[in-house]
Amino acid sequence: MVIVIHAPDIAAERLAGRTARSVAGWGKEVRHTATLAGLRDEHGPVLLLRAGAWLERGTLPVLPEGGFVGLGPRADAAWRRALAGNGGDFTRRRWLPFSAKLPELSCLWLPEPGLLPEDFTWERPAFSRSTRLAALPQLGGHWHAGLRVLQVVTTIQTGGAERVTLDLAAELNQRGIATAVAALDRPGREALPEPPWFYDLSAEDDRVAAVLRCARHWGADLIHAHLLRAAELREMKAAGWPVVAAVHNMRHGWPPDWGALTALDADLFFACAAAVERDLPAGLPARTVWNGIEAGRLSGARGAGPAAGGPVLLALANPRPQKRLHLLMPVLLELPDARLVIAGGPVDHASAVLARETAERLGVAARVEWPGCVGDTRALFARAHALVCTSAWEGLSLAQLEARAAGLAVVATDVGGTREIPGVHLVPAEFTAAEFAEAVRRAVAGREEPFPRSFTRHAMAARAAWLYPRVLAPQRKPGGLLLVANNFSTGGAQTSARRLLLALHGRGLPVRAVVVEEEPARPTPGRRALRAAGVPVLATRPLPWCDAADAVAQLLDHIDDDPPEVLVFWNLITSVKILLADALPGTRIVDVSPGGMFFTSLEKYFASPRTGLPYATAHDYGRRLAAVVVKYQAEAARAAAVLGAPVAVVPNGVRLEPSGAGKKAGGKLILVTTARLSPDKKLDELLAALRLAHAQLPPYEFHIAGGPERGYESHAKDLRRLARGLPVVWCGLLSDPRPLLLSADLFVMISEPPGCPNASLEALACGLPVIATDVGGVSEQVIDGVTGRLVPPGDAAAFAQALVEVAHDAAGREKMSGAARAHVADQFSLEKMVERYVAVFGLGDGGRGEQVS
Repeated sequence: MVIVIHAPDIAAERLAGRTARSVAGWGKEVRHTATLAGLRDEHGPVLLLRAGAWLERGTLPVLPEGGFVGLGPRADAAWRRALAGNGGDFTRRRWLPFSAKLPELSCLWLPEPGLLPEDFTWERPAFSRSTRLAALPQLGGHWHAGLRVLQVVTTIQTGGAERVTLDLAAELNQRGIATAVAALDRPGREALPEPPWFYDLSAEDDRVAAVLRCARHWGADLIHAHLLRAAELREMKAAGWPVVAAVHNMRHGWPPDWGALTALDADLFFACAAAVERDLPAGLPARTVWNGIEAGRLSGARGAGPAAGGPVLLALANPRPQKRLHLLMPVLLELPDARLVIAGGPVDHASAVLARETAERLGVAARVEWPGCVGDTRALFARAHALVCTSAWEGLSLAQLEARAAGLAVVATDVGGTREIPGVHLVPAEFTAAEFAEAVRRAVAGREEPFPRSFTRHAMAARAAWLYPRVLAPQRKPGGLLLVANNFSTGGAQTSARRLLLALHGRGLPVRAVVVEEEPARPTPGRRALRAAGVPVLATRPLPWCDAADAVAQLLDHIDDDPPEVLVFWNLITSVKILLADALPGTRIVDVSPGGMFFTSLEKYFASPRTGLPYATAHDYGRRLAAVVVKYQAEAARAAAVLGAPVAVVPNGVRLEPSGAGKKAGGKLILVTTARLSPDKKLDELLAALRLAHAQLPPYEFHIAGGPERGYESHAKDLRRLARGLPVVWCGLLSDPRPLLLSADLFVMISEPPGCPNASLEALACGLPVIATDVGGVSEQVIDGVTGRLVPPGDAAAFAQALVEVAHDAAGREKMSGAARAHVADQFSLEKMVERYVAVFGLGDGGRGEQVS
């Protein structure tokens, strides 16, 4: 007998592990198939399972040898009704006429594979009249189309990590991710309410074995562990279970054996704050999932009026040494009118005793209340003016989040993830009483900010749901390069991307691309050209017609099906690349973006970042990158400072053209520019400079190659009006501008390109001197007085003067022509560009890439 799991697509493949683990103890060969077509050619009996099913028996059942198809009954209402009506024999016509429908299936026993109909589907199964069908109770089980998670925690006693576990389970169930909770020990203090699906494992001797039994019974796709020891995590993962490990605190608060965590301990670590993630050992697969609270329950809970009689300070903390509650007593000396409420238990803990003794010694005990554990904190918030926290270390405090949601001011030590919560008033970890008291005064007198939605239970669960599939992605060997771009329409960045892909493809390297702004049914010429050359290009549902997360989800299916060795972002929308970088721990990612446009888009995104994503600065994003590529040397330092990632400089590259191939002897001086007719190309300024120079130029023509950009047709009309009286030739959009460049004498460009413009490079490669504004990477292409002339940006008079001088110097233009071609050959050839990219990408060396500064 062979066991076959049918997983027709990536979504099903992510659930196939659940199915495989349910029969892992049967001692039989397990295969996976995406199609059932070849199954009918098998020999011998087959147990066919639908991906996402899990069977109840942990050992191999006795299966019949007779010539009938066995149906595995599912524990659902449809099967209960069917079994009640016919006792399990689905071939008796009085119970099941041929036209009647079988209940939806998830398991089939086929003594002969040829009995499987060619048009078989799990949802609407139908067999021939002659096929005997019978339900086999020993194949009873379940099937679920969505994710199933088992949250495992040491205990459900009152505490921050325990609350996060239960809140996450509740919210995930509301999102359609079936989630159960298993607790390993009995509560040592007041217990939290048990969730609907709960396993109490406190009586089990072998904790890991008990968890694995629960996970199999629940049909879990993964185990999400909270506060477990590293050895326990490692044992679960070694048993074949995907494991997510929550990290609820800074290093000081980790379980005892977490000192040497490795990637063998879990598939992914969920850190409760970015600071906690940074505290993890380097190289671990980790992502930040901020703690979240039910903010709506606390909104408006603060009832205390102005602090006319002195502020009421609230400390919500189970007394532990790291909470340093005794340090609040000197603060009360600095605030003689303030009162302090310390809620949390047990009140006889050594840390609480130390705080009481300190209060007595300083004479402030009469101003301190100790209500102990309080189940509903809203009454406390109603009395208080500020929450105070003196922790020596902290992950991400639920008390601080709740106080912010209730409208209280929060004063806390700058430790762990505290500074990630907007609106908290920070003091140094080693503060003085005077510093803390002054912060309290400012906080109470100030105006509190709205509560950030990124720290809600909903956002926490949404983020976990976003990352869980990354743990369940099929394990396939990565290979080749995947380049993700906005589009392959007309433009310098798109042209360079196409040249790179075609060159790599020509070398036999596996490359492919994805575009996120092109309609799938309406490819741009660039996309058609790549496909014609054999480079696959996928077009997702285009932005802005869908949310960035929807486009990325489709792209992640593509990546899971065929993971790349290197993922390249090429001039990509910021929201898309941040989501992609976040979703792919362990993938080598290189961001290639042009100059100022890149930095401007980052600034715009981080002015209003996506809710729930723990990336508040460009540095946060840069930590996900293996390298950043900029197009000119002067930009490297800025990129390193903004992103904090390794930076490589790779200028654009072009093919060198034969000199003067199309040049006619004598005749008029031919000036040329290639640019879209859009305002950013500043052709109006170029025409203004030309008009200033017109009277002093020899006989000439000015050829403009480029069509109007969509939406700027009126601008194109304005340009024609500005050109009246000048010898301007409007060439329109040229598919190949080289013949025009080769027939010209001089290239002019007054736009302010953000990176390494291709237009000027292509002109230099054709042996044309270039007059351009000194902006961005142009100065590394145009060497003033050698390959052309540089003028200050915005100075039409200077541009006109340079134009007149070069136009009247034929010998100088000849020298510049030779120097231009030599400069391109030395620094900007297509071959050099490709070699540099291959080195940065690390293609063929396991995706490591060269070391970049």
